[in-house]
Amino acid sequence: RAAAARAALLVIAGTAARTNLPWQVVALAEQNGAAIVDIDVEANPFAEIAAESAGAIRAPAGDVLPRLVRALG
Repeated sequence: RAAAARAALLVIAGTAARTNLPWQVVALAEQNGAAIVDIDVEANPFAEIAAESAGAIRAPAGDVLPRLVRALG
């Protein structure tokens, strides 16, 4: 949770958001101004938050994450 509060970027990858912890992490990051990106093949409860922030990518996380890491690297 401390890392979420300090994060400049939060990438949400492949979650259905059915438990409380992901919601806590997203809320902390959002409250502290982090850019939020949601990566999943389907829209999920975080899609709206991400759309208002850095965006949502509708593709398999396994395909997107390696390219994202290379781009940020």
